[in-house]
Amino acid sequence: MIMRIGALAALLAAPAAAQANCRPVEEVKTFLEGRYGETVVAYGVMDTGNLVQIWANLTTGTFTAVVTDGIVSCIAANGGGFATVPGRPNL
Repeated sequence: MIMRIGALAALLAAPAAAQANCRPVEEVKTFLEGRYGETVVAYGVMDTGNLVQIWANLTTGTFTAVVTDGIVSCIAANGGGFATVPGRPNL
């Protein structure tokens, strides 16, 4: 887990502290797909109009919560042990 956080920190390092966890949409997508084999497994629209995406690798259990405005994506949380809820449709 520490290596995962370190890799995310390296990817997301930015000059401004407020943007340290944000990057262009395609950069975050490429990183999550390439490094962790994650894909979008769920999403929803916030009241602000921003999209919240849950990326996960169903084999390894890694997951990442991403908030995006369509131009910039920001990683809000990440971890392991991702699982779907049995008996729930569309999961």
